[in-house]
Amino acid sequence: MTFSSTNLSENPDFAAWSSNDFSLLSGSPCIDAGNPSSEFNDPDGTRNDMGAFGGSYGDWDPAAVP
Repeated sequence: MTFSSTNLSENPDFAAWSSNDFSLLSGSPCIDAGNPSSEFNDPDGTRNDMGAFGGSYGDWDPAAVP
């Protein structure tokens, strides 16, 4: 996988993008590929994932957003 400052060149392996499920499948290259600073770690203490569900706020529910 290659990164630029804002993009990656591989399929992120979303669960079901066609139905707006942008959670990551277990083999996604975006898992543990987010900001390496420990302040952004996932709730389980691992390096954060790229995307909306990574990091310390990674357990939010997009369906609850008005």
